[in-house]
Amino acid sequence: QDLARFLQAFFSGEIVENDTVRNRIFTEIHTPQRQRYPYYLGLAPDHYQGMMNYGHGGFWGTTMRYFPALNATISICILERDEKKQVRKVLDLFSGLLKQHPPTRFERDAQLRTYLDELTDFSGTILVAQNDAVLLERAYGLAHREHQVPNQPDTRYNIASISKLITSIATLQLHERGLLDVEKTVGTYLPDYPNERVRDSVTLAHLLTHQSGLPPFYRADFLESDKRRYHKVEDFWDLFVFDSLRFSPGSQYEYAGGGFVVLGLIIEAVTGQEYYDYVEKAVFAKAGMTNALAVPIDSVIANRASGYTSEWGEKDYYTRNDLYLAKASPAGGHYASARDLFQLTKALHDGTLLQPATRELLFTPRVRGYNTRLGYGIDVDLRHFEQIMGHSGGWYGVRAELMDFQASGYTIIVLSNQDDDGKSGASKVINDLRLLVTERFPQY
Repeated sequence: QDLARFLQAFFSGEIVENDTVRNRIFTEIHTPQRQRYPYYLGLAPDHYQGMMNYGHGGFWGTTMRYFPALNATISICILERDEKKQVRKVLDLFSGLLKQHPPTRFERDAQLRTYLDELTDFSGTILVAQNDAVLLERAYGLAHREHQVPNQPDTRYNIASISKLITSIATLQLHERGLLDVEKTVGTYLPDYPNERVRDSVTLAHLLTHQSGLPPFYRADFLESDKRRYHKVEDFWDLFVFDSLRFSPGSQYEYAGGGFVVLGLIIEAVTGQEYYDYVEKAVFAKAGMTNALAVPIDSVIANRASGYTSEWGEKDYYTRNDLYLAKASPAGGHYASARDLFQLTKALHDGTLLQPATRELLFTPRVRGYNTRLGYGIDVDLRHFEQIMGHSGGWYGVRAELMDFQASGYTIIVLSNQDDDGKSGASKVINDLRLLVTERFPQY
């Protein structure tokens, strides 16, 4: 009882009341075993029944574990010194029983609804689902400021880098079918790739995890180019194909889009189809993403929001972002509705897009990124009380976020047609919703 009361009181804010100070306990210690056994300040994460939990154990079989998704703590003391293996069995049993009757779901649903009902200073669409059922959909602000056209729940938005997740899924589908192997080099599938070092030393796994050394291509050359020239995937590769690698493949992480353009070319090589056609049939159609598309910038498309940029808060007024946009590449720029991205997560859950073993390849954290870990083209966020899978998207006049909460079963999609300074607008909304789900429902 003492152990359970202590840990529950700590995470409830009764021992350390300041949230910022309390959350510093999640400062990770770089131990040699950190990839398999992460460790914080006197605190270790674990999983039971698919739920993230936190606590500590004693050598002979004492343990205490807090489950944020349940707002519950389980403590166990084993009295027989050679029976400490029973701890895991007992934890698995009791966490499973508690999971059947979570005590906090209705409170959490109510707080999410209140937050969305009272939300201001946001332009876009938000979707909240739980266990693959939509709970809430809200649209705010204007899709076209010039004509005062409001955003709708089914409005199409530019999703920026969330396209990388789509390309990752397409790549792993082909890996699953034996048409490619993510451990093989680029040259295996593109023998005429003009950069010899990339061809011979960069693997598809390097591309999927931003460890290739290829440079970012959404930079000055792209911004200054005629965006009407980009019709096919190969039209993008002139922006980086002859550049030197920035580091030895596999030696470090640097977020860049070039690797995903190369993946798009490989998808074309092994399927004999254009990347856009393959993704349309194998991902969008299969998942039921009826509004998702990649279109030239001068296309007239119904129900598509224009983007508005303040250059991330640098200016005190907004302008249309047309000059910054091109047709989507495998690295970013598709259009989709919030319901489309919900359908994508649902199709990942039920095996429509990937078999369970392949889905685990996608989800398994492999690399430490700037803020999160990464699987194959997907973020694995371990910074909170609950593991979050997903991806972000940001560009001039674009802010997008897909968050799939593994323990509590929530999926939250935030799509906005204006950028911000990282502290307001969509960025604040995304952070608020993340905290509402993961950190004991703070009051706003």
